[in-house]
Amino acid sequence: MPRPLKVMWTLIGTAAVVIAAAAGGTYYWKSQKAGAHEPVHLTAAEMKSLRVDLPETTADLQDGLIQFTLSLEASDMRTKQELTDLSPVVEDAVNRALLQFTTAQLHSQVGVATLKQHIMTDVNALLPSGRVTGVYFATIVVQ
Repeated sequence: MPRPLKVMWTLIGTAAVVIAAAAGGTYYWKSQKAGAHEPVHLTAAEMKSLRVDLPETTADLQDGLIQFTLSLEASDMRTKQELTDLSPVVEDAVNRALLQFTTAQLHSQVGVATLKQHIMTDVNALLPSGRVTGVYFATIVVQ
């Protein structure tokens, strides 16, 4: 086979591989991105079955006290079991998250939302494989 023909087929083959890889990568990236933003629609019974209720707690803030009842929503039953098995560690993580806040911060909706995000992040860091998808305060009293 003449040299120019070999070069041409090599270039065509390389271009085909690059195009296929780019198309596959784009498809994968878009499917991952789309899946990450799809809301999960659970029934009330499913939400209840995935909820882990922590005991009523009184904890220190930077400049006061907080008394609350907290529920964590697990992503699946395996995560619920992990949360139950690690409950003392989870409660400690929640208490440590509270120490970052003042009473003034927790008298606002933004402060409570920030606290929920801190709790979710800290608890998720503890879990071996699952994740918490929601943090809910049944009661909260800040003094």
